Amino acid sequence: MRGSTKLAAAEKPEKMFVLMQCFIPLLGFITSSFNGEIVGLRGDGLIAAFGFGEGDWKTFINRAYEAGMVMIEASRDVLGPFLVREGVVAPNAVGVSIDGGQVTMTKIGFGDSVEVTAYGDAVNQAAKSCKGTNALSLSATINGRLHGVTAAETFAQKTSRLTGT
Repeated sequence: MRGSTKLAAAEKPEKMFVLMQCFIPLLGFITSSFNGEIVGLRGDGLIAAFGFGEGDWKTFINRAYEAGMVMIEASRDVLGPFLVREGVVAPNAVGVSIDGGQVTMTKIGFGDSVEVTAYGDAVNQAAKSCKGTNALSLSATINGRLHGVTAAETFAQKTSRLTGT
């Protein structure tokens, strides 16, 4: 979720709690619906991986792309209006970014404070590529693999499949 820090500063903690209790499970449901694996939760977002143990990397990118677009649309067009009708704050704009490559997944922590996370350049590049609001971005690495170029600008950010923009 983009701008969650500002949103949290302006809203009561109880409303943010309800928002996040709806938002994060929605992202998780969409991820699993597209055969993705939830790698980690980071406060206002989710890290997901697609294609463990499978073959064609373009298939993974397409699944991640479709899942990302559904995340944006469901948050904006379904969850947001529902929460507003219920008197709860709607999620701010959602940003999705996709990168590909090798990652190491592991548990980290100690005692009862353990979580699963992923390490690798793909995680970092996806985080750096996430720029738009209600938009999906591909990293420069994925752009290069798909289009044979290196500039991230070659892939226009997609803001909605519903409006065609």
